[in-house]
Amino acid sequence: MHTADGVRRGDGGHAPYTVSGFGRGSRLSVPTPISGNISTYFVPCRVSGMTIASSTPNAPAITASRCNLLGTGMLAVARDGDGCAPSVRMNAMRALDLLRAHGWTTDSLCRAHAILLGNDRCVPSRFRDSIAWVDGASPSLAKLIPPPTSALHELMHDLLTFTGSSSPTWFRQAIAYYQFLHIHPFSDGNGRMSRLLVASIAGHGAHDQSEALAVAIALTLNRVAMTRHFDAVRDGDIQIYLDLWHRLAAWAAGFVGIAVQHEQRLQSELMTVVGPGAGQLLTHLCSAAAIHLHSIGKRLNWSSKILACREQQLRSAGWITGASNELTCPPINRTRVDLMNSLRTDTARILASQS
Repeated sequence: MHTADGVRRGDGGHAPYTVSGFGRGSRLSVPTPISGNISTYFVPCRVSGMTIASSTPNAPAITASRCNLLGTGMLAVARDGDGCAPSVRMNAMRALDLLRAHGWTTDSLCRAHAILLGNDRCVPSRFRDSIAWVDGASPSLAKLIPPPTSALHELMHDLLTFTGSSSPTWFRQAIAYYQFLHIHPFSDGNGRMSRLLVASIAGHGAHDQSEALAVAIALTLNRVAMTRHFDAVRDGDIQIYLDLWHRLAAWAAGFVGIAVQHEQRLQSELMTVVGPGAGQLLTHLCSAAAIHLHSIGKRLNWSSKILACREQQLRSAGWITGASNELTCPPINRTRVDLMNSLRTDTARILASQS
């Protein structure tokens, strides 16, 4: 239920959270000629001063380990489908690892963007140096014209300051996702980068990182539906948008718990095949962008004799199939397909809800 003051109320009449520091998005007051058309840039409000206060207690800390089934490569698969190349998955993994290790800085963002887009030389990207627009054949027909290049550095500095705040994870994810897409700092790949940033905004625990990744995958599968919630925010009504993210955060905690149960089941099944060490082996099988048993054997200090034995065991049990340089793991793949379908259904229902 929404009250006249725009604050979301719970059944007991208490606001679960209140937001301060949010102002209506503004446009440049004077229309600016762009490519021969009269159009106006959209300049989002500054967010570094935004805060949120919750009247509900924080959830207890979860110490569970990371869910390896929800690997970073699933972000790429969610976008490109099962035929997604291993190199694309690897790029997503490397870019997210960089952001987790170095945090949100202009340098880390530009380096991660270059990796994500497959820059083999890993030369950092640069912010766009020309006009950009979203949808439409020309600026005059565009749905959105992001800020001019002269405003990019100030807006990005403001956003980076906000992401380092002590606000709840889901709140920082929500604002950063909206703000990054509307600043549109790069000439290409802003959508992919925005979802990677959401995945990188997490608590320090491994379970927190899995929850953030689940939300990012949900955004990838529902990216068109998500953008429909932007119009109200542009008009200054942020509450429905935040309610949506609040529900996504609650869903992610439960979803990761289910995924962990599936991973534990797979580990038990794998243990009947290879015995002790199944947990480590499963972690490597789940985490690899492309499965190379020889490389996994090196990491696990297998001798050539053990490697040959393990390959025979895994093939006989149906855990790996294909040529040595193109191995797949059917049990993991089937489980991930089931999780992806469940994720798609659950989050589509959340995004379709307006209350």
